[in-house]
Amino acid sequence: MPAPSEREPKGFKKEVPMDRKLTIFFTSDIHGYFAPTDYANNTRAAAGLANCAANFTDDGNTLILDGGDTLQD
Repeated sequence: MPAPSEREPKGFKKEVPMDRKLTIFFTSDIHGYFAPTDYANNTRAAAGLANCAANFTDDGNTLILDGGDTLQD
């Protein structure tokens, strides 16, 4: 049987630097609360899915998932 170093594919590196950061945003059960509005008193609220969008970045290291139940209560 060949030695482990002989079995590795050409160009294979044993140590890969882990200098990347992955950010995951997950939403679930927002029940139609998309706009940052408190409809009881018609004022802006610090909530809602649209308010979260300010945190989403298009940097290639961000994953955005929604668990569903966006439109129904």
